[in-house]
Amino acid sequence: MESSKKTLQKPAKGTFPDYYDKYISVLPNDIFDYLDDQVEGLVKFFDHIPKTAYNYAYAQGKWTVKEVLIHINDTERIFGYRSLCISRNEAQNLPGFDQETYINNIQASDISMDLLVEEFKYLRKSNLAMFHQVHALTWDNLGKASNFSVPLRMFPFVMAGHVDHHIKILQNRYI
Repeated sequence: MESSKKTLQKPAKGTFPDYYDKYISVLPNDIFDYLDDQVEGLVKFFDHIPKTAYNYAYAQGKWTVKEVLIHINDTERIFGYRSLCISRNEAQNLPGFDQETYINNIQASDISMDLLVEEFKYLRKSNLAMFHQVHALTWDNLGKASNFSVPLRMFPFVMAGHVDHHIKILQNRYI
């Protein structure tokens, strides 16, 4: 996807739930290029994981490599939906999600890793297309998600930081 030449300033601390600062604070403001480049990085990362490791978990009760990617995809999809809603001034509180319930209700071992990687590519490209349509003033929209006030501008940063967070966990605990 063609990268945007525009930048998006990070949301100011205190305008989003503190939990997300670990994702946002480490990222650059040229988030659109970062999000686009992250697709290739994720594809390369998972290409180098041996097929025998896809269903590996580093400890009992921890997710497998495939489950981590499913979680990344679920979160990308949910945060994309939240972004769409907030960009359109949705007044409803957007529901949270229980990541453990989501993982417990899918048979990860039956799903092709190639399909999961392709899914991420489609989700990210779709979210980038949506972000490129957002008017500059719309980035200041506030919405409500999981009973927290959240700014639209938070989501591109959280999405990128969330992927980086899980890749680091995979690098440190799985590989």
